[in-house]
Amino acid sequence: MVVELIAIPLVSAILITLIRDERWGAIISTSAISTLTPYLLIILLYCNVPFTERFIEVSIHGHVEYAFILGIDSLNVVPLITVTTLMPSIYLYSYDYMKHRIRELGEGSIKLYYILMLINTSGILGVLLAHNMITFMSFYEFLVLTSCTLIYFFGYGNRGKISLTYLAWSLIGSLIILIGLASIYGYIGSFDFINFTPSYVLPSWVCYITLIGFGIKMGAVGLHLWLPPAHSEAPTPFSSVLSPIIIGLGGYGILRVLKPFFTCYDFSLILLIWGTASIIYGGLAALIENDIKRLLAYSSISQVGYLLLTLSSCSITLSTIAFSYHYLAHAYAKALLFLAAGALIYSLNNRDIRSIHGLLSKHKLVSIAFISGFLSLAGLPPFAGFNSKLIVASMLLKSSIEYGYVEIHLMTLFALASTILTLLYGIRAVRRVVFGPPLTTFSDDIPIAMKLSLIIIMMLLIITSLVPHVVIGSISLAMD
Repeated sequence: MVVELIAIPLVSAILITLIRDERWGAIISTSAISTLTPYLLIILLYCNVPFTERFIEVSIHGHVEYAFILGIDSLNVVPLITVTTLMPSIYLYSYDYMKHRIRELGEGSIKLYYILMLINTSGILGVLLAHNMITFMSFYEFLVLTSCTLIYFFGYGNRGKISLTYLAWSLIGSLIILIGLASIYGYIGSFDFINFTPSYVLPSWVCYITLIGFGIKMGAVGLHLWLPPAHSEAPTPFSSVLSPIIIGLGGYGILRVLKPFFTCYDFSLILLIWGTASIIYGGLAALIENDIKRLLAYSSISQVGYLLLTLSSCSITLSTIAFSYHYLAHAYAKALLFLAAGALIYSLNNRDIRSIHGLLSKHKLVSIAFISGFLSLAGLPPFAGFNSKLIVASMLLKSSIEYGYVEIHLMTLFALASTILTLLYGIRAVRRVVFGPPLTTFSDDIPIAMKLSLIIIMMLLIITSLVPHVVIGSISLAMD
């Protein structure tokens, strides 16, 4: 049943190759992706979640060595909701923006863009649905290759060098993860995530090396060198996928693969320190950055820090709730900001916030989108980021009290205090871009599809803020 979530984008990609009209390709792609949300909703309403499905089994000497297993449980239900609800707006936005981008390049095809996007979306869903480490890594490499190709064909700047740098870092991260997963298999004798339980005690080096691999995938500070150029120079609609959704999969990997094996104190202290360092570094870099897309890329490093903080709790239930809600809130807010930045680039063909002002006088909707996105990132109501930061803070304080260690208390307070940086770089960007006298070089209008995408994502930010119990409840319903 769940395999259709992966198959729908893949079948659509094949269908588009048979169609000459690029507009119809965009319509088919957007329509196909829009069916994922109701289909997922039907599964959640009418099936007994959690559940898994086995499709292929490979046996050696009578033992099952590999099985293609997909499923839905408490760990992936909210990320799945996030991806299926956000993607249609990104696809809707893409047609007009990518036509503009391809005219700038003087080469390329919108049809190729949508084919790569559909395959990439299928890879994202495959990573989330996978319940077997081989399946998990296969889909992960699937989306890495399509991500690299999208940057290579449609990116900005020295896109060839940037795409290869991104690919190299991703492959290094994958190799390190594979070493860790192979070691885990050597100790527990299974590829299936259902057998990853605290009853197995792994050597610390196995957990730490796998953590480093996922840290590269996330772009956590110290392993982040690939992230600013890749996220800022990717085609802008894809930046809204790469930044919040794909880097968040690294944190999902930690939650899915490593969480059961870590000792609580060591796990908490490492992730608290690493998460806080990412928040501070990303926030300070965003505070002095003038390229709007690069500013948002550094902001992603900072938000990765919050994902690491959510994983620091000894309770896997608390970590799951905090991680899932922050994944959702960050995805909506960062996608909104990247798409608003894309509208700015479309209108002005300029990314330097020092030379941009007066957006509110010319494009009110885009201005509201900028303000809404930064308010949500800063954790202010009435947006989902408010609930997200509240949940993260509550989880950290509860865990800190339970541990009782002075260093955990101090790191928790320091991490919470560092959130002020998000508000500071948001205020700086909004003050420069949105207010002031309007520039005469703004184009007269922005396509209606791009505007509609911004409206839908803003609505998602507000609706999920008003019904946090529904989001958290979906996790509770999916628990064993």
